[in-house]
Amino acid sequence: MKAVAHMHKAKKLLIVAGEASGDTHGAALVRELVKQEPGLRVAGLGGPRMAAAGVGLFQDLTSHAVIGAAGLFGSLGGLVRAYRRITHSLGTDRPDAIVLIDFPEFNLMVARHANEIGVPVIYYVSPQIWAWRTGRMKKIATRVRKMLVFFPFEKEMYDRAGVDATFVGHPLLDTMSDKLAVTDRAAVRRSLGLPESGTVVGLLPGSRRKEIEHVFPILLRSAEMIRAERPDTAFAVAQAERLPTRPFERVAARHDVEFKLIRGRAHDVMLASDLLLVCSGTATLEAGLLATPMIVTYNSDFFSYVLFGPFINPGDFALPNIVAGERIVPELYLSNAKPRRIAATALDLMDGKLDGIRTQLGVIRKKLGGPGASARAAGEILKII
Repeated sequence: MKAVAHMHKAKKLLIVAGEASGDTHGAALVRELVKQEPGLRVAGLGGPRMAAAGVGLFQDLTSHAVIGAAGLFGSLGGLVRAYRRITHSLGTDRPDAIVLIDFPEFNLMVARHANEIGVPVIYYVSPQIWAWRTGRMKKIATRVRKMLVFFPFEKEMYDRAGVDATFVGHPLLDTMSDKLAVTDRAAVRRSLGLPESGTVVGLLPGSRRKEIEHVFPILLRSAEMIRAERPDTAFAVAQAERLPTRPFERVAARHDVEFKLIRGRAHDVMLASDLLLVCSGTATLEAGLLATPMIVTYNSDFFSYVLFGPFINPGDFALPNIVAGERIVPELYLSNAKPRRIAATALDLMDGKLDGIRTQLGVIRKKLGGPGASARAAGEILKII
């Protein structure tokens, strides 16, 4: 009888990311997975970075990323199509596991379906259940086999709930390694066309169009008030690479303050600035890693405020404060996100308090596990499949 060579069946993984940040984390994760498991087949929902990393995309889910209730209702059609596509693939071309990245409203529904048909569910990038809707922990406990988390406090939280969680560290320590090594702020300012001396305040209004509508006007009005008290202050606005310039110009036309609009170089704006006025989100952690003092703020449409406000937990939201375990930077949200209050807080910090905040922020880098998060996460996934 002729011997038949044993053929190793290629493993298959589905992966779902629904926002730009998830697309970035997913791409880094897939590159590590394929490096550790050559021949691994990866398909699913994501964005252009995941596609470039080799994921066979069914649909660009990041184009349906939403902010606020109005954005949610406007994107329902695309989200329904994406859900049908991923659940169809789970049933017809069964993967060895599915990896879900953040995007909890969508991904927890996918997790329920995958769990019901026996596909192992791995969740990478935990939903922010410490900030709002803590009741989702029950869904995670029943639907998710493994949580891979970025922060030590998340592992402690899941351990208490009986969820299998592993702390893998934060990928920002890899993706920001070059910026974390920068020590010459004057050189960064020169490269951005900002004054080498004097005070620079950076404005980071967010990476979504709705944030430009709801947050950027508050930041510019705050800048007007700061400039009235300290006329020598220069302002730099970080424009997300994927956002057009026109929305910024429309908002700026309603305010009387000069600023330099800098596209696609948010980390350099952070490095160049003495103080940041920043929209709540991942940018706060990036700024914290760079030890740049900040005031964290957020605002949304009225409908979202009424609909979601009751589910928001009191206390700190900003990741630098949560990771440090103490309030280092001020947080002013929704009804507290008033330009006069933000400006007054900024002027108070600029009166001799910024160096102390920089020193306090230095603890954040020490708490995030060191470089190699994506590689560690990939190793944990491959143990399961």
